[in-house]
Amino acid sequence: MVRGKVKLRLIADESARRAAFRKRTKGLLKKLDEVTKLCDVEACAIIYGQNEAQPTLWPSPEGFQAVIHRFMGMSEVDRSKKMLNLESYLQERLIKTHEQINRLSSENEEKRLTLIMYEYLAAQRFVEKPMDLVDLDGLIRLLHQNMGNIARRMAMLNATGTQGEASSSHPPNQSG
Repeated sequence: MVRGKVKLRLIADESARRAAFRKRTKGLLKKLDEVTKLCDVEACAIIYGQNEAQPTLWPSPEGFQAVIHRFMGMSEVDRSKKMLNLESYLQERLIKTHEQINRLSSENEEKRLTLIMYEYLAAQRFVEKPMDLVDLDGLIRLLHQNMGNIARRMAMLNATGTQGEASSSHPPNQSG
C-alpha cells in the first residue's frame, strides 16, 4: 500500500502531534543507529521535545559527549570542511539541477533532430515544412556524430574479427 505525501505543517491536534513526535523521533534514532553501524561512522543527535524537561541525547549522554569532544578537538579548518550550511547545500543543488537541465535539453534536441532526419529519409518532411538553418546545422552535427559512431563500431568489429581469424587460423585439435 502506497502512502500519500505528507504535508509538512504543524499538526493541530496536541495528542496526535505528541504521538507523531514520539514515532518520528524513534524512526530518526533508528536511522542514525543504522547509519553508524552500516557505514562505520560516529554520529550524535540532540532532540528537544516541546513538553520534555531534558533533551534526548543519542546514542547516550557519554557517547554524545565523545562525538562532540572529537569534533571540537579538530582544527577550525577541518571542522568547516565537514560542515554543510543551507546556502552551500542549495548552491550545490542549483548547480546540479542546471547541469541536469542542460543534459536533458541536449538529449531532447538530439531526439528532435533524429526525428527530423527520419522524416526526411521517409520523404515526409520535404513537402510539409522546409528546414531552417538552425535545424540544418544541428542535423549536420548529428549526422557527423552518427558517422563517427559508425566508424568506431566498424573499427572495433574489424579488430575483433581480425583477432577471431588469427585464433581460428590454427586447425582445431581433431583427436577423436
